[in-house]
Amino acid sequence: MRRSQKHNFHLRFRHGDFGKLRDYLFADPHNESFALLLTEKQIQGKVVNLVVRDIVYPGQGDYLSRSRTRLDLKKEFIHRCLSELQERYDVNCLVDVHTHPFAAGRVNFSGLDDADELSFATFIDKTFGGRTNYASVVFGRDVVRGRVWERTKSGFRKQPLRIHTQTAPEMSHFLDENAPAAVNLDTLTAGDAIYNRGLLALGRETMQAITGGRRITIVGVGGLGSVMAEHLVHMGFLDISLIDHDKLEISNMNRIVGATFLQAKHGVKKVAAVAGHLHRINPGVKVRVCPEPIESRSALELLAASDWILLATDNHASRYLVQKTALKHFIPMISAGVNITVDNQLVKDISGEVITVRAGDGFCLNCIGRLNYAQIAQASNHDPEIRRQLVSRGYVSGAEIKEPAVKTLNTMLATLAVDTLVEQFAGNRPQIPILVYENNSCKCIYQDRESLKDATGCVLCQG
Repeated sequence: MRRSQKHNFHLRFRHGDFGKLRDYLFADPHNESFALLLTEKQIQGKVVNLVVRDIVYPGQGDYLSRSRTRLDLKKEFIHRCLSELQERYDVNCLVDVHTHPFAAGRVNFSGLDDADELSFATFIDKTFGGRTNYASVVFGRDVVRGRVWERTKSGFRKQPLRIHTQTAPEMSHFLDENAPAAVNLDTLTAGDAIYNRGLLALGRETMQAITGGRRITIVGVGGLGSVMAEHLVHMGFLDISLIDHDKLEISNMNRIVGATFLQAKHGVKKVAAVAGHLHRINPGVKVRVCPEPIESRSALELLAASDWILLATDNHASRYLVQKTALKHFIPMISAGVNITVDNQLVKDISGEVITVRAGDGFCLNCIGRLNYAQIAQASNHDPEIRRQLVSRGYVSGAEIKEPAVKTLNTMLATLAVDTLVEQFAGNRPQIPILVYENNSCKCIYQDRESLKDATGCVLCQG
């Protein structure tokens, strides 16, 4: 008998929403508190992401009673929430959240929770004809645990639900009990261990967050992406996914880290060459490789399971698709790009930028004018004649021109991108949405504030 596919469930918050929920729940630390999350279920292979669209907070008048170990809500409040769930097109899963203010160190659902939730899951399933799902989250004073009530042929099955915020500091002081077991930081940092110097520079809390099972996916493992990958391992990230369908060529050897001339001569896949390099740096790193196009099922599943995405491709079509996937699943993304303009054998511009896009920040690559839809159409169309016509009619220029590339520029932007990622875990500096590097008349790194002035959200990042 074939077993049903086991899914991995994730609950994902917009930037800032987890903090608001936490502050509400513990405004009264002596009594249990409650909230409802209206979420949209996004499925990609074995990965199921519940993205939090709205949070419904009951008022004081919505409680029948509250104590340190028990709460009861009025039926009218639950009825209002169910009516909203039924009317909205963008939500299809209800997640209830409550606190156990007496729990410290660990938190578990009580027997009473089990009985109440099973009854409610059954009610939801019958009421909505199986179209709506139900999950729950319980907060202790410093820990949190989630679960999904998944419908199977034999009844309901409780599945772990992992909780994600857009940055690590948002969940500071809270341990997700369904997160992967943290590595023993002492073995990685003691004495002359591999991350001892990183611990001295970043501090124990940041290094624990970095090494604690965070999944970082790099899309595009060329001159930018390969340097990013190397930086990630050196910084302590131990779970890395690489997506790129290209093979090595001799012309890549001026910039791809970890590749050898012999590998390029034999056309080895870029992801395989870079993965081998990462394992030589640290045999303990987990590297997932996907030598397939970004639109493939395996690539999209890797993206959907990520904690962060580093985007390092060199065409607008892949950037559009990666960002669309990231925003759909509420996965934060850092996009890096470089530019070298040569005119009459003279270098006119050497520059690049690093852009951070997080659900809830209210802007994306589309809002700030970083996507060229004519190029997206040309690259995405399967009809070669249409692609040729787009170029010949002037809608797309330079489609067949190889861009100049040097490792020094790639390394600068890759370094800025990984440094930006590390800061999402450290939280030591204000967020810089767009960071620009120029090496023209002088070397300069600065914020691009102008691009954000007219970015008020669009159908991609506000959908």
